[in-house]
Amino acid sequence: RFGLVAIKNIGDQVAKAIIEERMRGGELKNIEEFLTRVNHKDLNKKSLESFIKSGALDSLNVERNQALQNMDELLKFNSFLRKNGQLMSNSLFGNAIPANTLKLKSFPPATAAEKLAWEKELIGIYLSGHPLDSYKNYIAELKTTPISKIKSSPSEGTPVRIAGLVTRVRRILTKKNQPMAFAQLEDLAGDSVEIVVFSEVLKKTDSLWQEGQPIAVKGKTSPRDGEQKIIADAAIILKPNNKE
Repeated sequence: RFGLVAIKNIGDQVAKAIIEERMRGGELKNIEEFLTRVNHKDLNKKSLESFIKSGALDSLNVERNQALQNMDELLKFNSFLRKNGQLMSNSLFGNAIPANTLKLKSFPPATAAEKLAWEKELIGIYLSGHPLDSYKNYIAELKTTPISKIKSSPSEGTPVRIAGLVTRVRRILTKKNQPMAFAQLEDLAGDSVEIVVFSEVLKKTDSLWQEGQPIAVKGKTSPRDGEQKIIADAAIILKPNNKE
């Protein structure tokens, strides 16, 4: 469970309107009922997209990509309801639009990767899974160390092996005009650490340092600026569980 107001583009008032309507009329059963019963000016294209992408409407039997691809139809339906006074503040549906009025065209479902990317974008965390789930077996084989354990240690020069998802990369040129990179690596537990990639290692592993790339890194601890970092000695791409 995740609070509605913590979703990007969702304000307090529309969240309260949804809660109040559920208390008055009970559970919302589908997307049409959601649009019909939630009478609020902040239920617009931006907030509706956020509700859909974050998975907040999954329980309404609406597939995320199908809903997104039918956004124009959803907005037309919502506009029609408003213009015709069909939005109600109670759960009695005697004058409501028939349940088959809203027709959504078929589209391929969102991939697991798309869902996770949307959740990260709008919620700040992965909710329905983790991009590294399909690499768990390989990570276990590598006998990696959790990032949280590394960050809690003040040691310097300790050899470590970690695995995770590259979430940010910054490339620079040194004073000697040599390329190097600073990358943020996040593991399955959601902990992250900065990886320092000097020129020699970067030349051998350049293609791996891309956002969204699942990799394993061998290196040494190096406390800097009051925070533990990892100096990379080598890096490899992770193998999916079914390709071990």
